[in-house]
Amino acid sequence: MDYVWHPYIIWDHRFVFIRGAIITAELTIYSVALGLVIGLPLGLMRDSKLSFLRYPSAAIIEFFRSTPTLVQ
Repeated sequence: MDYVWHPYIIWDHRFVFIRGAIITAELTIYSVALGLVIGLPLGLMRDSKLSFLRYPSAAIIEFFRSTPTLVQ
């Protein structure tokens, strides 16, 4: 079984690859920003001396830490 590689196909569809790279970069930036907005307050609450802040944040953190990423 012979397979012939046609590298010009990649060049013909270069704009699809570039658009995919742009979308990937955008999703990465949004994910990091959302993670900071949610994670930083939760982390600070977890480190608080006030129990009404510490226990709920600990429960949320442990819940998401113990579930697989695909489930989330």
